Amino acid sequence: MSVQKLIDTVQEAARTSQSLNIYVVGSMGKDYRSSFLTLYRGELVQFALHDRGGRAALAYLPKYEIKEVMTAPVQGTPSRDADTPSVKELLEALSKSSWVHVH
Repeated sequence: MSVQKLIDTVQEAARTSQSLNIYVVGSMGKDYRSSFLTLYRGELVQFALHDRGGRAALAYLPKYEIKEVMTAPVQGTPSRDADTPSVKELLEALSKSSWVHVH
């Protein structure tokens, strides 16, 4: 359910060109992992999952069980991290999650 909430939140922010910080709490197996994303004017500018950032973090998403999704407004103008995936790449990785269809 939280995976779908994250997908819906990212899609809506991209569609409406919002600037939004998204904080995600979840786990991989028994290990707690946190993640964050920043969308600026609808474009993904920052993405990290635990100790990985950018496209390297995408590989972890299918095994990442999302427990909670929180949002906050963006303050100022965030910088774009190197190798940040596009919104489309992020959504494709999320769609492969083991938890997408679990209710």
